[in-house]
Amino acid sequence: MTVEISIIGLGQIGASIGLALAGQKNNIHRSGNDREPTITRQAEKMGAVDQTYLNLPAMVRQADVVILAVPVDELHDTFKAIALDLKEGAVVLDTSPVKTAVADWASELLPPERHLVAWLPAINPIYLHESSTGIEAAHADLFKNCLVFITHPRGVNEQAVKLAADLATLVGARPFFADPDEVEGLLAANHMLPQLAAAAVLNVTQAQPGWDEGRKLAGQVFAQVTQPLSHLDESAQLGQAILLNQGNVVRLLDDLIASLQELRAILTRQDGAALQKWLAQRKDNQWGIQNQQFGELPTSGQVFGQFIGLGRRNRKERKTNNE
Repeated sequence: MTVEISIIGLGQIGASIGLALAGQKNNIHRSGNDREPTITRQAEKMGAVDQTYLNLPAMVRQADVVILAVPVDELHDTFKAIALDLKEGAVVLDTSPVKTAVADWASELLPPERHLVAWLPAINPIYLHESSTGIEAAHADLFKNCLVFITHPRGVNEQAVKLAADLATLVGARPFFADPDEVEGLLAANHMLPQLAAAAVLNVTQAQPGWDEGRKLAGQVFAQVTQPLSHLDESAQLGQAILLNQGNVVRLLDDLIASLQELRAILTRQDGAALQKWLAQRKDNQWGIQNQQFGELPTSGQVFGQFIGLGRRNRKERKTNNE
């Protein structure tokens, strides 16, 4: 049985999923599309996909799994573009940092018996300080020994959820089931708050009278603090993911402001001992998580063999590109 996987969006996440599945060609056929044709060609050249399409409806028509790895501000339109061409039983796997809104869009736009599951992967620690973005930051081991948070709307097909979990294992990660609200709270704290803090630092710094001269002194510290701005979740309409997670983000901004006020009070008192303690506590904070290694990974045949609704289709029946 050959499983058809269509990847829409071939940036870091989409291309890395394709690369991680490259050794499963006997059981998986990977199709890919990106809004930028040059990126689509690059993904095919680097082996992230087996076949590329310019036409989204044509690509998803025979797909058993459709992986959405597009910017947040393109998600709703992507759902609209593919909804009527998804075959019955298809699983739509969303990798965006937005969960409840995406579930609402899927409920609105997807026909019955098309199953949405949300898939949020963590990143291999060896790449956390990598400066590259997009497809240049794609790696076959991007998810190795990491968690993939899995959420889904109520009532979704259990086999679709199992497929999402097994696919996480197949790319070298460990599935972790969570509530959508819980995941959005974590995203607000660990993803969106750093982006907003970076924007605030940049705004304050650039507003200083000496910025024209001071920017010549900006070095590693400034680059690292503002780097989250190179990892925004939208292509054009910036901040959409943050707006869709407004409640959590506002609460965390209040906490950040309180922490800055605490630091301001310490500096106003010129309390050197308190400042040293404040910095040391934050520098030495321990996660308390042991590095975990996982056992032998299953084959793609084992992963997909029991999934209901996946059709059999001979490779010879595949149509060529861009029909």
